[in-house]
Amino acid sequence: MTTETAGLDTALKEALQQLWDQDALKCSPLLDTAALQQYTLGRLPHPTRDDYAHTLRELLQRALEMLKPGESTDQQTSQQRYYDALRWRYWDALPGDTVATRLHISRSTLYRDMDKAILQLTYAWLKLLADLPTGEQRLPAQPTAFIGREQELQQLVTYLQDPACRLITLVGLGGSGKTRLALQGAQLHSQAFPHGVYFFSLAALPDDYGWLTALADRFHIPAYANAAQPQAILRHLQTKRLLLILDNFESLLPPPTPQPEAIAPPLQFLLELLENAPGVKLLITSRLRLNLRWEWPLEVPGMRYPASPTEPDWETYDAVQLFLQRAQQAAPHQPVTTNDAAAISRICHLLDGSPLGIELAAAWITTHTCEEIAQRIAHAPTHLTSPYQDIPERQRSLAHVCEQTWQLLSPPEQQAFCQLAIFQGDFTVEAVHAITGSSPETLTALQQKYLIQAGMAARYTLNTVLHTYATGKLQQTPNLSRQLHERHSDYYLQLLCEQAHALQGPQQYTATATLTTESRNIQAAWQWAVANARLSQLERAMPALHHFYEVRGWFQAGIQAFSAAITLLETLAPTVTLAARLLSRALAYQGRFHFDLHQPPSARALTLRSIALARRMNAHTELALPLKTLGNLRLELAQHPQARRLFAKSLQIYQETGDAWGVARCLFDLGNVELRCGELEPARDYYQQSLRLFRQLDYPWGEAWACYNLGDWPKH
Repeated sequence: MTTETAGLDTALKEALQQLWDQDALKCSPLLDTAALQQYTLGRLPHPTRDDYAHTLRELLQRALEMLKPGESTDQQTSQQRYYDALRWRYWDALPGDTVATRLHISRSTLYRDMDKAILQLTYAWLKLLADLPTGEQRLPAQPTAFIGREQELQQLVTYLQDPACRLITLVGLGGSGKTRLALQGAQLHSQAFPHGVYFFSLAALPDDYGWLTALADRFHIPAYANAAQPQAILRHLQTKRLLLILDNFESLLPPPTPQPEAIAPPLQFLLELLENAPGVKLLITSRLRLNLRWEWPLEVPGMRYPASPTEPDWETYDAVQLFLQRAQQAAPHQPVTTNDAAAISRICHLLDGSPLGIELAAAWITTHTCEEIAQRIAHAPTHLTSPYQDIPERQRSLAHVCEQTWQLLSPPEQQAFCQLAIFQGDFTVEAVHAITGSSPETLTALQQKYLIQAGMAARYTLNTVLHTYATGKLQQTPNLSRQLHERHSDYYLQLLCEQAHALQGPQQYTATATLTTESRNIQAAWQWAVANARLSQLERAMPALHHFYEVRGWFQAGIQAFSAAITLLETLAPTVTLAARLLSRALAYQGRFHFDLHQPPSARALTLRSIALARRMNAHTELALPLKTLGNLRLELAQHPQARRLFAKSLQIYQETGDAWGVARCLFDLGNVELRCGELEPARDYYQQSLRLFRQLDYPWGEAWACYNLGDWPKH
C-alpha cells in the first residue's frame, strides 16, 4: 500500500470517526470496511492487500466525482473549491501551502474548507458503499438434493419477484419442508438482491433480543444496549437491497393468549424494518401466521402422494420420490422395487406427505422392509426417530415436532385439539360442538395453525401423526376421555337411528351418502357401545346399522361389527333378558350377512340359533327376519313348499307388528317362490301387492325390483 493511499485511508477513517463521535452517523465504520471487502472479493477471487488499496482508491475517486459541481449549481464557487481542495491535496499530494495558493485562500480558510469537504466526501462514500452490489449469499449448504415442490416453488419465486410482496411467510406444520423451500427459492432468485441474501436460524436463540444480536453480529454492528440495538440495525439496513430469511420465527413469539394486549416486540421490529428499509424483503418460515397487513402467506402442506398404489405413475409423486431418494442414500445396496409400491404409498399417506416424516421413515430401510415400516407407522407414527447425529434435536422425532407445536397453542386450543382425537376420520363443526363443546372459532384457530385440515362440505380432519399425538394427550385425562367417548357414541348412533327411516324411502341415496361419510365414526361409536355393554344404545342402533351395511353391501364389515356384539351378548344373555333378546336379533342379522355373502352353512347355523333362542324366550316378534332368511335358504335349494311356509310365517309377523317394509319384501319373496314353481298368476299377484306397498313407502329400489320382475313377465 502506497503512502498516498494510506493517507487517504487515514483521512477517511478519521472523518468517519469524527462523524461517529458527533453522533451525526449511527453506523459503524467496520461495516463499511466489510462492504468494501465483499465488493473486492466479488471482483477478485484472491485479493491481496494492494488489491484492497486499489479498490479503496477507485471508490474514493468515484465518491469524489459525486462532489464535482454541475454547471447549474447555485453554490458552484464554494463546491468547486471543496472539490479542487480534495483533488489537489490528496490525489495530487500537493502541500497545503500550494493548494491554498492555487485556490487564492489563506491556510486557515483551507483547513476550514477541508473539514467541510471531507464531511461531504464521507457522506458520498457511505452512499456509494450502501449501493455496492455485494451479492453476498450466506445460505447453509444442504446434505441432500431438493425434490419436488414445483407449485409452491413457482409461487414463492413469483412473490420474490413482486416488489409489492415485502413480507413472505412460509407457514405449515413442523417438518413440512418450509426451510428447504425458502432456501431453494432464495437461491434461484438471489441475483435480484444486490446486497445479498442472509439466512438466520432462530430456533435455538435464548431470548427475544438474541435474534437481534445475531443480526447485528452478521452485519458487523457493534454491541449496544438492547434498547439501542434495533435502531442501529434499522439504520444499517435502510439503504440496503437484500433478502433476509428468518427461519422458525414462531420461536420468537410469546406464549399464546386468547387476546394479546400488544404486538410482540419481534413483530414490532419487522414492522419498523418494513417501514424504514424499503429495499429489504423478508422471507419468514413459521408454524404460525404473523397476522400482519404486510404479510403474504404461502402454505406449505405435505408433499403430493398417490391416492392409490395402482396408479401407473406412482413414482412421479414428490413424496414417493423423496422416499426413494433417501432410501437409496441410506441403503444403496438394498434397492426398492415396484413390489414396494403399495407399502411406500401407504407410508406417504400415513405421514400425510410430511417430508420430515418420510425422511425418518426412509432411514429405517436399513433394518426394515417397506411393509414393516408402513406397519410400524400405522401402529405408532410418533415413534419415528432418526439415526443421524447431525439432525437438530427438534427434528429427530415426530413426537418432538408435535410437542413443539403443542406448546404454541393456548390452553383452550390445547384442550380442543386433544379432544379431537375422539373422532375417526373427518368430522363436522356441528359434531365437534355437540361432543366437545369447542366453538367454530377455536376450530378456525386450529386450522390456521395447520393442526386440522379443511375438506369438502365444511368437514375437517386430523392426519395420522397428529391424531396419534392428540390421542396420547387425551389419555392423560381418563375421566374426560370417557365422557367424550360416551358423547361421541351417543351422537353418532343417534345420527344412525335418525337416518334409518330414510334408508327405506325416497331419500335412501342421501341418507346412505350421509352415513357413508360418517361410517368411521359410526363404527367407533358402535364399538364403544359394545365394549361398555350399553344395551339400550345397541337395541336402538342394531336394526339401523344392519340395514345400512346391507344397503351399502358392506357385508363383511357387518359380520365384524355384529361378531363383537354377539360375543358380549352371549356372556350377558343368561342373566339379562334384554341381552338375550338382542342376542337373538344379532344372530339373525349375522345370518343375513352370511346369506348375502353366499355362505349358506354359516347363514343357516346362525339363523337356526336365532330362531331357537327367540322361541325359548317366547319372543315371537324376533322371528320375522330369521324365518325370512331361512326361507331364502330353502328357496336357493329349490325346497319351494318349505320356503313358502317360512315366508308366510315371516309375513304374518311383519303384518302383526305393522312393519310395512318387511311385509313388502316378504310379498316379493313369495312371488319369487311362485315364479320358480311356474305359478305365474299367484306370482304376479304377489309382485303387484309388493309394488303397491313399495310405492306407498316411496321406496324406489323396491319398486324397481317388483317392476323388473313384472316387466320381465313375457319371458315366462
